[in-house]
Amino acid sequence: MAEEKNKTQAAADEPQHQEDVAEKEAAKQEDPKGTDTKQEAETDQQPEEEKPAEKQEASDAKVAALTDQLMRLQADFSNYKKRTSREKAEIASYTTEELLKKLLPIIDNLERALAASENDDGSEELATGIKMVYKEMMKTLQDEGLQEIEAEGKPFDPKYHHGVAIGNEDDVDDQIVLDVFQKGYMYKDKVIRAAMVRINQK
Repeated sequence: MAEEKNKTQAAADEPQHQEDVAEKEAAKQEDPKGTDTKQEAETDQQPEEEKPAEKQEASDAKVAALTDQLMRLQADFSNYKKRTSREKAEIASYTTEELLKKLLPIIDNLERALAASENDDGSEELATGIKMVYKEMMKTLQDEGLQEIEAEGKPFDPKYHHGVAIGNEDDVDDQIVLDVFQKGYMYKDKVIRAAMVRINQK
């Protein structure tokens, strides 16, 4: 009895099974590749999705390279400006220094003329004129950076003094400058002429 029931049920299910098989066969005929076609379609689309990313990376790399190049050019130009500015300052300083060296003998002669005129009673007006010229000239040179080196009564310093004679004064300490034969001068922080002096030696 049970077997007959199962056979009856199987016979009833058979048409439904045949319909399912028929539908699957029809679907295969419409799309023989099935799932593979979808996978291929996705594979074909994948490179298209990657292309914009590759373009963006290439663009970013180009921008980075140009930015680096620009920064290097800016640094080079800044260094060039600093170098040329320093060179100009050095040239100007050297020019002024050379000019001052040429003027030092003129100062020496003015001082000698001033000393001679002061010893001559009939040359008071001349002495006054020379003194005015001397003071004005010295002020102008001092404004440009010329400084007189202090020597008389100072301890001897070979950096600033040039010893040309020796004295022996009991009441003066050893290695003290006794007299100045020719004044020394500095241009800013540089000695352009050492003072010619006589040094006490015990």
